[in-house]
Amino acid sequence: MVKIPSFAELKNIISEELPSVGVKDYSRNIINTSLILIAENYGEDKAEEVINDLNLDEHEDWIDFLNKPEIKSIRKMYEGKPEFHVQVLKDFRNMNH
Repeated sequence: MVKIPSFAELKNIISEELPSVGVKDYSRNIINTSLILIAENYGEDKAEEVINDLNLDEHEDWIDFLNKPEIKSIRKMYEGKPEFHVQVLKDFRNMNH
């Protein structure tokens, strides 16, 4: 069984990566994957809370994030498979640091 990061851990990851968007190759992917993990495991309202708290909606990438067709497709494709997103998050973080 895979350990899913806590809500606080995922929010912290997003906060840490935000200044690196456009600087490091995988920061956007790390933020996107973290938001998907939050939405899938803690609820869409919690993902929206993070988007609002960290002002992610000031960046075009995260305006109406959960309703973007590509995000809906990813969520549907890997629904009920949090281990996929956890591994992707680890991989992106390893490549980015």
